[in-house]
Amino acid sequence: KIRILSDMAIEFSIIIPTYKRFEELILTLPQVVAQMQNNYELIIIEQSDLAEVQANKEKLETQLEGINYTLLHSAVPSVPLAWNTGCDKAQGRILIYLDDDVDFTFDIVAAHIAYYNDPTVVGVAGCYYASSVEHEWIPSSKNGIAGSLSGANMSFLKSSFEKIGAASSFLKPFAAVDWELCEAMNSVGKVVVGYDTTVLHRAPASGGCANQGFRGEEWYFGAYHNHTVWMLSRSFPQLFTNLPRHFYWLFKYCLPKKKTDMFTFSFFKNAIYNGIKAGWKTHVENGRQRKTWVLPETSMTLIASGKASKAKPKIKLDD
Repeated sequence: KIRILSDMAIEFSIIIPTYKRFEELILTLPQVVAQMQNNYELIIIEQSDLAEVQANKEKLETQLEGINYTLLHSAVPSVPLAWNTGCDKAQGRILIYLDDDVDFTFDIVAAHIAYYNDPTVVGVAGCYYASSVEHEWIPSSKNGIAGSLSGANMSFLKSSFEKIGAASSFLKPFAAVDWELCEAMNSVGKVVVGYDTTVLHRAPASGGCANQGFRGEEWYFGAYHNHTVWMLSRSFPQLFTNLPRHFYWLFKYCLPKKKTDMFTFSFFKNAIYNGIKAGWKTHVENGRQRKTWVLPETSMTLIASGKASKAKPKIKLDD
């Protein structure tokens, strides 16, 4: 299923968005570099302050020496914008998205691309351990189709991702952006669960919608804004048939615990009611359509780039 290439064409693109987590990034990069082949490329979308990125440039260049890579700075911190921009800049026909704080010891590209031997597959929802192997997250699925995915570990056919893209009008904390992307990608093919692509996600196991009460009203405002934009942007009949399940998600995962100080009338007004209201406004401003866009060139700066110099074998998925 996997064969050797005789040219230098880029077939697979690893894309890592990062924001103010340089110490995490430099722990992840050596693991990525160790897996790189001549037909792989690495694209890093750095969303930290430009001065900070420039200060770390030399250290990154040293780590990335000898591989195909592009280090871009984005003036707009946004997960969906980084995903879309990474796709726009990528040369590979398969895109592998990773968080900046994951650990793995296997060839993660080879693990992902094996699933694309099925011509109906357009994406792979990877698994991860949250902080330790005791907390494994496996995407939900039904009849072999993934119902959720995580930006920490996922891949897509570039041709399919270009048609769909990530919902760019979502606000911080970008809650639901990956699940919404999974639903949208399933409209053009199959997103399957990558059971053997599991990485260790160094993020705390306490993360997730159900445990974010300490983040305050702003977090919930963004979450309800995003879910409202998602619900309203669905096409008929999914606009109505998916509502019960969607409300179930919100009430189960996106409400603070009753025992917290946030469970007040003020919270419900400022975070939930105003979040839903703002989501409706965004939907109208978007022309009642699902909007995706990439970062404008004026908001991007090329920090560094490099070409492969190591004579490694190159792999390719059979057509």
